[in-house]
Order: sequence, then structure tokens, then C-alpha cells
Amino acid sequence: MAFWVAVRHGRRARRGFLVVDAMAAATINVFVPERWLQTLADDPVLSVLALAGASRSAAAGSDSPGSSSPAPTGSRCWPG
Repeated sequence: MAFWVAVRHGRRARRGFLVVDAMAAATINVFVPERWLQTLADDPVLSVLALAGASRSAAAGSDSPGSSSPAPTGSRCWPG
């Protein structure tokens, strides 16, 4: 029983990240000029720096996997 509760909790958390990632991708496609994105894609160092900055800001603004609440334990899953 506890296993399935943990699985459901994990799926719910992943869905939230997918929605946030999709919104971020859509925002970037609309507001960032294609020339800037191509410049980032052409330079490996800039690409790594941009991804590191994006992941750091995303982790600071949302529940990162390391700081999310743990899955429910047996004490909350089993009656009695």
C-alpha cells in the first residue's frame, strides 16, 4: 500500500514539473529572439552556462526534487 501511495505522489510531482517546463519553453519561444537562441546553440560554453543558470533559477523558484516533501510513510497509510 505504501509503495502505491509513493508512486502516486511521484507522478503528481512530475506532472507539475512538465507543466512548468512547457510554460517556460513557450515563453522562451515567444519572447527570446531566434538569433539569441542560435548564438547559444552554436557556442558550447554559452550553452552550458545558460542551462546552468536556467536550472538554478528554476530550482530557486519552485519545489526542487531535493526539497520536496517526502512520500507518505507507513504510519499514514495503514489504519490503526
